Formats: sequence, C-alpha cells, structure tokens
Amino acid sequence: FFREEGVDEPKIGLLTGFFAVEGHELRRLGFEEYVEKNAPEIEIVGRVETHDSDSEGYQLTTDFLTAYPDLDGIYSCAGGSVGAAKAIEDSGRKGQTWVFCYDFMDQLMEYVKTGIIAGTIGQQPFAQGHDPAIRLFNYLVAGEVPEAGRMLTKSDFVTKDNMAEFGDW
Repeated sequence: FFREEGVDEPKIGLLTGFFAVEGHELRRLGFEEYVEKNAPEIEIVGRVETHDSDSEGYQLTTDFLTAYPDLDGIYSCAGGSVGAAKAIEDSGRKGQTWVFCYDFMDQLMEYVKTGIIAGTIGQQPFAQGHDPAIRLFNYLVAGEVPEAGRMLTKSDFVTKDNMAEFGDW
C-alpha cells in the first residue's frame, strides 16, 4: 500500500486496546513480527494503549502526529480506531496518514469511504457468537458431534475499492 502511495520508508504508530489482553497482543506482536521479517523498511515509532476508547485513540493519534509530523500510518489492533481516523481528519492529514484497523462498524466504514481508513479486517462477530452456541446446543441436546474440533471464521480485508462487496455502506 505505502509504495503505491509513494512512501518508501513508512513510519507507523501502533494503537492497542490493552497490552494485557491476549487477543490484542497476538495482533500487535503478529504485526510487529511480520514487519520485522517482511517489511524492515517500516519503522514502528511507538506503541500505546487506547483502553478501547475512541477519545483516547483520538488523543494518542494526535500525539503521534505532533511527535512525528511525517507519520504515514496508524495500525490499530483494538478499540480506538474511530478516534484515530477522526484525529487524522481533523489534522488535515487525509491522504498523508492512513489507518489500518479491524471491524466493519458503520463509523469505521464511513472513514473507509473517505480513504482515511485504508483498510479494515472484518471478523464476523455474529458467526463467532452464534455458531458455537448452536453447535454446543446440538451436541448437548441431540448428541451431534461437530464436523471439526475448531471453527475458523473468515477474515475479510475491506478497502474503499472493494467495500461494496461486503454490504451497503
């Protein structure tokens, strides 16, 4: 993405919800490991907790933009993404600093439309909650053993260019 935007050595600020939440840490550490092995030209300039708060995401992104006027991106691996996008919008850095995040919430998708959020990963939260409950019910009531020992949900990467494939945003 950054090369297409003419950025050869991107600087990224990293937002996480909580360093103590395993899911957030798996995303953060996985991202950092991937960058280290596959994209060493990317510099992660800082790592901060948003406490899953959009207001903290806003303030922390504003702080990143102040400390690093040439910041190219925010990777938000938990809550706070709407605040991060709003901070970029309010700073006038649309088209210079982009957010990458998770979820298909309406507020996030509005920022995908504008291009402030370059991409977001959907996690199929309904399927994550619904399908295990149904399979457990079927097992307990009917003795039906699930086909697989674990269920994987699909993760879709949505951008402004493909968002129409994933709903009416």
